[in-house]
Amino acid sequence: MVLHGFVRDHGPELLAAVRGVVAQVPWRHLTTPGGYTMSVAMSWCGNGWTSDSRGYRYAERDARSGRRWPAIRPFCWRWRTKPRCRPALATLRRTPA
Repeated sequence: MVLHGFVRDHGPELLAAVRGVVAQVPWRHLTTPGGYTMSVAMSWCGNGWTSDSRGYRYAERDARSGRRWPAIRPFCWRWRTKPRCRPALATLRRTPA
């Protein structure tokens, strides 16, 4: 996703939002449907993207804890109101907290 300088201009606020999510859902490496461990570590909020032996998908709950993923931070929703961010975030949808 390209946000054309918006992230650069709001770095501290973005970093605080990411840290808040990671405090609830620490970075982890998922397993692919083929049984391999992904090289990238991820954390989630909103409907989290996940992967396991059943495939790739979005899920409302963390398979490890059974809890809902943390809500998307308000700062991230404010991006959608910025004209230069709208195309990149057009598919972002609110999910219940």
